[in-house]
Amino acid sequence: MTVTYNNEQEKCRRWWGIAQKIEMEMQLHVNTLLLEKLALNFKFNNLHQSYEILTMDEQLKNLAELEAYALTTGIAEFTIDENGNPISQARPKKITPKVSPKDTEEILAYRQLKLIQDAGYSDFDDFFKARDNYFRSKAHLSNKPQVPPKPKRLTMAQQKQIDNKNDEMLSDMASRWSLNDLVSNLAEYDKNEDEENNYSEDYNDLDNYENMTRSSRDTSISNQSLNPAVSSQNNSVSRPKMSKEELAQARMIKRQAIASLANKAVIGMTTQIHITDLLKMVSPAMHVELQKAFMGKDDISSEPIQMANLAEQGSEMPQATVAYVSGYIDNVKFNNGILDTGSNVDMIDDEFFNSLGFNIDQKARFQVKVAGSKTILIGEKKNIPISIGDITNPGNFLVIKNLEYLIVLGMSWIKQVKGIIDTNKDQFQMIIDGKTSYVPIQTERICKSEGSLFCNNLAIQDFELKKISSS
Repeated sequence: MTVTYNNEQEKCRRWWGIAQKIEMEMQLHVNTLLLEKLALNFKFNNLHQSYEILTMDEQLKNLAELEAYALTTGIAEFTIDENGNPISQARPKKITPKVSPKDTEEILAYRQLKLIQDAGYSDFDDFFKARDNYFRSKAHLSNKPQVPPKPKRLTMAQQKQIDNKNDEMLSDMASRWSLNDLVSNLAEYDKNEDEENNYSEDYNDLDNYENMTRSSRDTSISNQSLNPAVSSQNNSVSRPKMSKEELAQARMIKRQAIASLANKAVIGMTTQIHITDLLKMVSPAMHVELQKAFMGKDDISSEPIQMANLAEQGSEMPQATVAYVSGYIDNVKFNNGILDTGSNVDMIDDEFFNSLGFNIDQKARFQVKVAGSKTILIGEKKNIPISIGDITNPGNFLVIKNLEYLIVLGMSWIKQVKGIIDTNKDQFQMIIDGKTSYVPIQTERICKSEGSLFCNNLAIQDFELKKISSS
C-alpha cells in the first residue's frame, strides 16, 4: 500500500503518529529519536498531540501501514480488528496478514534514515544536512538504498599517533612530580610561564613543542620544602613539529593536569605555609588553578597585588599588614573594620550580619581554620555594599560565627577598589572609575615568627554539608 501525501508536513505528522502508536500502544522498542528529529527539522509544535487530531479513517490507514511495517521488519506480529483496535497477541508467523506486507513510502524512508544514521552521523546538524540532500534527490523512493558518503574521520593510525603524543606528555609530567609531596611539585611545574598567554606565537616552532614535552628528569624533593625540585639537565629529544590543532590539544591536556594537581595539593596539604606565600611560588597558570581549588570559584583574578609598604619589600619573614578602618554598610557604621592583606577572602561576623537584616545567599562551601582552631562558617552572601570614605563597592562575604572583628576586607575587596595601604602615612588609597579617595587607617604588622590570628596556618578547604549537620 502506497500513500501519497500533499506536503512534507502531512508526511511528518503521519510518521510521528505511527511511531507513537508503536512506542506507546504496542510497547515496542523502536528508535523514535530519528523520527522526532526529522519532525523538529520541519519545525512542528505540539507533536505529541498530532495523532489525536487524525480522523478515524486516517487512524485506520496509519494502523494498516504500521502492521505492514512491523511484519516487514520483523519487529512484531499483530493485526487490527474491524474497529481499528490493535490485536497484539502472538500468532504463528505463517498466518497471512490482512494487509499485504508491501513496502510503503514510510518504510522505505525509515530504512534509508536508519542507514544514514548507521553511517556514522552522530552529529545531528551534519546528519540533517545529509538528510535534506538525500530527500531532495528523491533517493528514498528507490528500493535500492543509497547512503550519503560517510563523514571524514581520522584513520586508526592518525588517532593512535595523537593518543601516543598525549600519553607521552602526561607520562613526562607524572615522572617529574612526587606523589608523596604534592605541594612541593607546584613550584617545579611549568617553568615556561608565558606559554598560556602567547597564543600569537608560531605554532610550528620546535622549541614550543619541546617545552611542552620535556624529557623525564630525576627529581629530589624534600617532603617539607616548597623550593623548586632539583632537576637534571634537559636532554631534549628531536621531535616532529606540532600543528596548530595538536598544540591546542596539548595545551588543553596541560591545563587539565594543572587543575588536577592543584586540587590534589589542596586536599593533601600538610605543609605549614600561608596561602598568599604559596601562590607567589608557582607559575601564573598554577596560581589561578590553586586559587580556584582553595576558593571553589572561577572568577579569581590573577592580577598582581599593589602595596606601598616599603617595609615589606625584601623581608625574609612572611608578613602581612592589617589596617583598621571605619565605614558603612547600608548606612550602618562599623568601627575597627579590618583591611587584611594576608587574607584572600572577605568575612563578616554573623551577629553583625543579622543586625543588618541580610539573608544568606547560599550555604557554606568552605571550612576555615584560623590558628589551628575551627571557625564555624554560617554561609555566603554576595554583593554586600561597603562604603569607606567616598567609595562604595560591593563584596562577596563569608558569614562566620563569633568572628573577632565585625568585618574583614581581604585582598578580594582591596583589589576591586585598587587599594593601596600606605603604612608610612597611615592612609588607605582607593580608585574607582578614575576617582581617588583617601581615608585614615591604623596599621599593625601581625605576621611575626610566633604566628598571628590571620596569617598563621590559614586553610580554606571544601567540605560536605552533611558533615556540618552531623557535627
